[in-house]
Amino acid sequence: MSDVRFASPGIGFDCYYIAGISGDSAALSAHAPTLNALIAVPFTIAKQIVVDRLAFNVSVVGGAGAKAHAGIYAADTVTGYPTSLLVDGGEVDTTLSTGSKIAVVNATLAPGLYWFALAAWGSSTPMLCIDGASGATHSLGWRSTFASQQAALVAVQTYSPTLPAVYPAGATDATNPSTSFVPAIGIRIASIS
Repeated sequence: MSDVRFASPGIGFDCYYIAGISGDSAALSAHAPTLNALIAVPFTIAKQIVVDRLAFNVSVVGGAGAKAHAGIYAADTVTGYPTSLLVDGGEVDTTLSTGSKIAVVNATLAPGLYWFALAAWGSSTPMLCIDGASGATHSLGWRSTFASQQAALVAVQTYSPTLPAVYPAGATDATNPSTSFVPAIGIRIASIS
């Protein structure tokens, strides 16, 4: 899992930390995430941080009605399953332009497990996704055959201008990020304490 144990603000100007990526061998590639689904990627934090930006990147503008929405969910301390919405990045019209879609947020996150989430609706919008073949961390483990990795949870999510206050029950795991297209969702850290 991605974590910010060794991260220090000021190492790089405007650095973002992406859930589901650890190390320097992972790559991002343009794919369209599943529509009408809330995709959540785990992210661990070892020290208290203040987050001031939440971002994802649109590679190709979406068709008519395409929208996306990013947020951060807390995790159940026993099961680890996503629970309540902590940070809402707002709805983004993905038909307007390509590039980073950055929400200004202000959230203090204590050490622990969190879930960065993104929902896409309307029509397919290619965005930067974690390339599972490139060394991305498969943070939810592997199947017993060791043939397929798990990188995210996917819950059905019909269109709403807001993210659900509680992550939907019954999510399934996304198998092999190179074919399930787990969106790259990142935060910028304003401070670590």
